[in-house]
Amino acid sequence: MCLVKLKDILKESKVVSESPDSNKRIKIKSHLKGIEKRPFKVEVKGATKYYIRSKNQFIYSKLGFLEGAFGLVPDFLDGFETSSDGPCFDINDKCLPKWLLYSFIKDGFYKSLSSKSSGTSQKRISPSKLLEESIYIPSISKQKEILDKISNFEKLYDKHLSKIKSINISSLKSKILDMAVRGELLETKEMKGYLLSDVCEFVDGDRGVNYPKKSEFSDNGYCLFLSTKNVRNNGFLFNDLQFISKEKDDILRKGKLTKGDLILTTRGTIGNVAVYDKKIKYDNIRINSGMLILRSNLDLVDIYYLMKFIMSPYFINQVKSKHTGSAQPQLPITLLKNFQISLPSLEEQKRIVEKVDRLMTLCDELETKTTETKELSSKLLDTVLNEALSKGE
Repeated sequence: MCLVKLKDILKESKVVSESPDSNKRIKIKSHLKGIEKRPFKVEVKGATKYYIRSKNQFIYSKLGFLEGAFGLVPDFLDGFETSSDGPCFDINDKCLPKWLLYSFIKDGFYKSLSSKSSGTSQKRISPSKLLEESIYIPSISKQKEILDKISNFEKLYDKHLSKIKSINISSLKSKILDMAVRGELLETKEMKGYLLSDVCEFVDGDRGVNYPKKSEFSDNGYCLFLSTKNVRNNGFLFNDLQFISKEKDDILRKGKLTKGDLILTTRGTIGNVAVYDKKIKYDNIRINSGMLILRSNLDLVDIYYLMKFIMSPYFINQVKSKHTGSAQPQLPITLLKNFQISLPSLEEQKRIVEKVDRLMTLCDELETKTTETKELSSKLLDTVLNEALSKGE
């Protein structure tokens, strides 16, 4: 292994194109994303000199090199062209093309050349500056051995990553909810069909003349006045809060929450849902005009089961088929009352809710591990690459 200046293995290619073809241009992508054909665009003839590039030449963008805009000219772009802003180099037989490429990537070597660039707002790397840099080069046989190891690991990495990406946590959660409300999660044998109006009372917000004006809201106060930002697809989010005074709360008629109420968004974003239970620290809460309170008949339906039902594809599909409005979708009470729901016994509902909660927790853990695995796999690839190249030094 010896340290070799790039000028000893690279020679800039300057084969001028006598008949430039705007349909044969090379695009050098940033962030190590490779080399591809540039989409066709009309050019002013004679304005720029173009050079013919050959397969397996090293090519980079003067302007984008520090952002990872470099690579090897692929076979299918043999004979294509770039201007002098995309210089190209023949690689001699002391160095395999992929060894050169990985040497630039190793430890972010290409990023370290920022001090060699010129320009202020747009930093460029000239060929003369680049060729003065050095890389370690072992024998050709050693290069092949190390590159084979890297190639094998990359194949395993790609296969592993494709499996990780195939896991769709959102779809998995939807499937669990769908199975739950259809009685398939616990293989429930007896379920009875109802209309929503049979199992809960619908309470609208106060939309009359006393509805709070913008000037009547404050950052703190007696009664929390919910906005759509506070009711998400799986509970409350107490950020960006607005309050009204006790005096204002006293003159409003409808829309005041009591413990055990379920809140459903019915205008704009339809189907976000939350339960006002003992875990919520606010004693006084009101809904806004784009929400409804569902006050369940506790002899028929568990409030948390009702929440799972509303989160399920079974409910969402009914919403899609019946909501009104286009610019701002709405779900009127008259339509919502006729939505269908199937209920097992209360004891079975509670068991289903417990099962769903356990499975959702596992899904969240899986999602976290999937994200961590993607990050770890990427770091591991970098580590293996650096280790493999270092062992040749």
